[in-house]
Amino acid sequence: MVVPFFSAGAALIFPFMAAQAFAASTNITVDDTNSTVWTFVGKWSAVTPSTPCPGCFAQPDPKQVFNQSWHDGSIVSGSVTFQGSAIYIYGIDMTATSGTNISFSMNNPSTAAFHYFGGTGTTYNVPFFSATNLDSSVAHTVSFIGQTSLTGAGAMLFDYAVITVDQPDGTSSGASSTPPVSTSSTSPSPSLTPLPPPLPPPKTKSKTGPIVGGVVAAVALLAILGAVFLFLRRRRRRAEFLGQPKIDIDPVNPYAEAPQGRFPPNDFTVEPYQRVHAIEPRATSFIGAAVSSHTPASSSPPPPTSTTSTSRSEFKTAPVVLAWDPDTARARELDMEERLRRLESLARPPQYNS
Repeated sequence: MVVPFFSAGAALIFPFMAAQAFAASTNITVDDTNSTVWTFVGKWSAVTPSTPCPGCFAQPDPKQVFNQSWHDGSIVSGSVTFQGSAIYIYGIDMTATSGTNISFSMNNPSTAAFHYFGGTGTTYNVPFFSATNLDSSVAHTVSFIGQTSLTGAGAMLFDYAVITVDQPDGTSSGASSTPPVSTSSTSPSPSLTPLPPPLPPPKTKSKTGPIVGGVVAAVALLAILGAVFLFLRRRRRRAEFLGQPKIDIDPVNPYAEAPQGRFPPNDFTVEPYQRVHAIEPRATSFIGAAVSSHTPASSSPPPPTSTTSTSRSEFKTAPVVLAWDPDTARARELDMEERLRRLESLARPPQYNS
């Protein structure tokens, strides 16, 4: 079965409105004589109209004290146990209590405070301690203890407490539901001044969580960007490596013969080394005549000779085996003679007339 939106919304809203209609916050004033809420440990003086304390050093005006009763103590302790959303503890400051130093502590939640008075004059309905925005579903306990100060151990005068509770509408309580007032007397005719309830302490939200979250998110983002960059870089290098053309390199054989037809033909022929032959003395004199024929001619005629000119055909050489040794002077001389022989074969000597 499908429930309409209006019916479902009404089912959720009406109980809430009913709870608001049957529950309201109410301030209940609890006198210090209520032993169900107040607990005093140690040597306290409970001052009431029926049990005055003529020997007490502090003597406030009973007409300005709530219910004309208070508790007077010095280095003693006590507590207030209640269940509500707020609490206000009030007392009396006067010249006779100069040096009052009271320490307060509360559970659920853990809270600590203190009240100190070192002045003069008399002030009634002084807020000693306050706590607001409490969980009204659990019990709370406020503990207090008197401390010594530089001026000594002053008296503590506790008067009453105001507790904020949730009560159904239409019910009444015998206790006062009006907020307390602060009275101060500096003359026989006291004046009443309204005392506003103390403001709750400001709540500050910690910014540590958002800051840490932002730093962690920034580091994670940088790590992701770095990983993506490295991945793309490696992918690009791999693509470049795979896209390069393959080059086949033939192995080099230093003893392989050159292929035919690769080089153009030429007329240059390398002949193997041949042994040279020594030149006879006749050839040497003939070479000298051939060399002298290339020198400039002198003015005197050549000397007469009775022999006929020797033709090139009559030149003969005797074969001599020459051991080639470039490190000896003889080998160099033979090499020079070989060069002259080649020069003789190229240059024909001039003909001489008898």
